[in-house]
Amino acid sequence: MGLAQKVHRGDFSTGSVDNPGAWSYWEGGPLRTLPPGHVFTFGSNLRGAHGKGAAQVAALQFGAQYGVGEGLTGRAYALPTKDQRIQTLPLAAIAGHVGRFLRFAATRPDLRFVVTEVGCGLAGYAPEDIAPMFAAAGPNVLLPRAFIDALTVVG
Repeated sequence: MGLAQKVHRGDFSTGSVDNPGAWSYWEGGPLRTLPPGHVFTFGSNLRGAHGKGAAQVAALQFGAQYGVGEGLTGRAYALPTKDQRIQTLPLAAIAGHVGRFLRFAATRPDLRFVVTEVGCGLAGYAPEDIAPMFAAAGPNVLLPRAFIDALTVVG
């Protein structure tokens, strides 16, 4: 993996890799604050019940609105990994939501989306399951280091 740059901001570091893909990443945490213009992107459920894990952090720290299961509210973007009944979505359904998120992020180059390990906590998937869904992420989407590691594994 070719490390192109790395910038430290206290406990929050960002960087980019240029081989084999061109992705931006973040590391550090747990995230409780972010610089201006950064959006906390978290795994949610379609009910918008942000009561546990990163979803709870999103609601308490970044303004995620209860009842909104997908999209931007406050400084948070809800990316569904569970359904209305709080059951884990199949990978194909999550991939559809990730695609919608990436298209949205591309329309907002003024924002940097800090993606948590969506789908890898309460939803129960591994980074190797979810990371490939983000392979087309633009430069304003900061992936968690675990996703970069999964994307750059030479098999």
